[in-house]
Amino acid sequence: FPSHDSHNTAPAPKQKNAEKRIVRVQIAAMSSNEAAKQQWTKLSGSYSSLFSGLKPYVEKVDLGKRGIFYRLQIGNFPDQISAEKFCNRYVAQTQKSSADCIIVE
Repeated sequence: FPSHDSHNTAPAPKQKNAEKRIVRVQIAAMSSNEAAKQQWTKLSGSYSSLFSGLKPYVEKVDLGKRGIFYRLQIGNFPDQISAEKFCNRYVAQTQKSSADCIIVE
């Protein structure tokens, strides 16, 4: 119990929250989980240095009448500034528009 108590009374709760905050960027929304994974394989293979140290995440989202989509997200970034820098490099290297790199938290 003591370790549990000390965890609950940890000082600087703002730092604790900052550590839990996850920043990712969304680079695609596909109609299937497989398509999202294939997109990651294609992009990470073509731009290996850009994606170095980053991991893919596929998030399923139900958009009602528009259907179900699988969002391909890359992360995790330590903060929004790092994510923005990644998006700038991503857009420059892939020739995509800035709308193709959305920061999500």
